Amino acid sequence: FGLCQSKTLSFEKDSVSLESVTVTALPYAKKTLLSLGASYVWEGTGMKAYSDKEGLKLTDGVYFTGDDSVVAAKTAHDEDKLTKKKGNIITLDLGEVKNVSEVSLNAFISGDIKAVLPTRISVRYSTDGENWEDFGQSFLVETSGKLNRFTVTRPATVEARYVKGLTYADGIFATDEIEIWGADDPVESSVYAPLALPVGDVNTI
Repeated sequence: FGLCQSKTLSFEKDSVSLESVTVTALPYAKKTLLSLGASYVWEGTGMKAYSDKEGLKLTDGVYFTGDDSVVAAKTAHDEDKLTKKKGNIITLDLGEVKNVSEVSLNAFISGDIKAVLPTRISVRYSTDGENWEDFGQSFLVETSGKLNRFTVTRPATVEARYVKGLTYADGIFATDEIEIWGADDPVESSVYAPLALPVGDVNTI
């Protein structure tokens, strides 16, 4: 919970006195993982040692900690029509429309399979799988050994059942998990109002 104070002030000639303070509790939205167990479509040629025939590895909640068998890899299959850059499109189905605020994935690099690191990822979202809106883009935000993390966030939730990520990796792309985060209820952006200027002979603080 957050705290919000509202103050009532009275003005005298040479002083300002505080008459009352009201403290109100403001609930925060709880961040929830929405993608666990979600189905997905990932086009491309799979790697035998890093196959994902069952279509489970990217949303099973199992992360790389040294065991390469949890990693899935495929060659670049798609192309961004605008930039002409190659990569992979991975489309997740959350099963129903949910309130989404963040998409995150790990890019796995290894000399054994010659996986390449994406220059960035681009994410779009849809409620019906046909009409798509831009969610955002992410460049590399965190790296740790073989794993490199990309995260796309928004200041408010959007309604989405389908989430599509394009990895700008011209070669073999490998990952262990894709996370989609959000909230049970919609979250709106904060509204910032400009400070009003005093009009006439008015005392302001």
